[in-house]
Amino acid sequence: MKSTRAHLHDETAPIHKQLDQLISTSSPFADEEKYALYLTRMEQLYVLFSTPLDEIAQRISLPVMSSHIKKSIEQDKATLPKIALSQTLPIQCWSLDESWGITYTLEGSTMGARYLLRTAREQLPHRSHTFLEQVAQTGKERWPRFCEALESSGCTREQATRGAQAVFHTALTLFESTHDTTEDVI
Repeated sequence: MKSTRAHLHDETAPIHKQLDQLISTSSPFADEEKYALYLTRMEQLYVLFSTPLDEIAQRISLPVMSSHIKKSIEQDKATLPKIALSQTLPIQCWSLDESWGITYTLEGSTMGARYLLRTAREQLPHRSHTFLEQVAQTGKERWPRFCEALESSGCTREQATRGAQAVFHTALTLFESTHDTTEDVI
């Protein structure tokens, strides 16, 4: 029988590919407004899933990161155009097993953050990249520890898959949403 990590990878692969394509075509680092929009969407994603992410971090003795991530995003957005998403999504309650899947997706996103960080530095070299730097750096330490804990968690694969897919579906919704620039900042 394959590992829980491999199961979650296989079950989320199609939607993960869809999200990667959507983010790529949105060109999040092409200009300051697109970067601000990317950060606003990521901020909303972390707001929606911070409780289960923090719960699992505490269970496996990893530092709780969601508040630090939100601060990093705020710092990066400080000198960018102000963006408001056209919709806000409700915060939901998640089971412990779903939280394992949610955390799998968010902790796993640190691998992609390394690539995004390189791209952001190339395309917007004079802008703050604290969020991507933090996520890329902490992932090197957190991901192996999380994967080990996931395998011994005893979580049901069905519920963990539901949680993992929920993050991807939410991210797709956020990256497909329209927005308004509310204020220009120089």
